Amino acid sequence: MDARPTPDRTRREGIATRPIILSDGNDWGLALPSPRLRLVVVGGVDTLGRPDETIQVASEFGYPLEIRRLVDDLRSACEQPAAERQYEALIRLAAALLLRAHDIDLTEAASLLEMGVDELPRLVEAVLSVVTGECPEDPVATK
Repeated sequence: MDARPTPDRTRREGIATRPIILSDGNDWGLALPSPRLRLVVVGGVDTLGRPDETIQVASEFGYPLEIRRLVDDLRSACEQPAAERQYEALIRLAAALLLRAHDIDLTEAASLLEMGVDELPRLVEAVLSVVTGECPEDPVATK
């Protein structure tokens, strides 16, 4: 019996993904942004004209802080001429998106992301499309 994880067995429920074929030849998913709730303080005045603040809940689409920091790190790396740093930032972000969508460990994610140089543009396109919201394919809601 094969102990290697598969996309169907490891896919996290309720996480929308963009499909991408990784190094094992299977169709995995990179997590798309999801609804996030945040608190917002709204200033105003009460009925007597005194300053008043109300806390409200705002809804938006985005990633958890950990992934947002990796996106910022990739943006920063792209402003530098060092291709090695850009590659490392891209792989860290891709791994985080893969881990958010699938119940696998970091070692397995790294193994799935081991690609040849000729496959790298496809990975770059997939990662950038999910973090910028410009997905050319329809998201796939996981089961």
